[in-house]
Amino acid sequence: SSSSAFHSENIQSIISNFNIIIEVNNANSFTDFINRNSNQISNIWLIGTFLFFLKYLISYFYLITIRRNNENINLSNYEIDFKSICNKIGVNKSISIKNYSEFISPFTVGFIKPFIFFPISLLSQLSCKEIECILAHELAHIKRNDYLFNTIATFIEVLMYYHPVVWWMQKKLSIYREEGCDDIAVEYIQDPIVYAKSLLALQELLNKEKNIPA
Repeated sequence: SSSSAFHSENIQSIISNFNIIIEVNNANSFTDFINRNSNQISNIWLIGTFLFFLKYLISYFYLITIRRNNENINLSNYEIDFKSICNKIGVNKSISIKNYSEFISPFTVGFIKPFIFFPISLLSQLSCKEIECILAHELAHIKRNDYLFNTIATFIEVLMYYHPVVWWMQKKLSIYREEGCDDIAVEYIQDPIVYAKSLLALQELLNKEKNIPA
């Protein structure tokens, strides 16, 4: 009995030592691999970083171009008191509402002098209350400085594009941004059902344009 216990302990000790040796060898192999291929790994990282940076740079200049080429929208023509909405939400910046030729969901760009792209083709198909709800959501992005924080997150993504956790965090942050803006917009509208119906009306129009069944 004591002999078998002794042999059992010896076997466990051997297995434990063997596992430690494997782990050390694996660690050394990985370190050696990194050291041997450090130049190639650095070049791949630089190429990837450059491509991601170029992608976002092109997007930025595209937004600047369409901002210059699209006219401002006078919301008073749609019986919308935009200044009053800004004041109630707590946004004091000078904000431009720009037309956008494509039939897409409104979106906000900029930090110091932000502007909201809102296709006229959408404005003409939405009620005043629906437009107000959508504007409240976009103004919430401006109030929360989402464009600035998103730019910082994008910079981190460019540098660490290879890490899956970075992509996961970006996705989570995007969801939290939208939820935070919904909370601010609902607080302004004071009616969650009206707000939800407005977003649904917007989505139905976008789906209709893309021929997607509602």
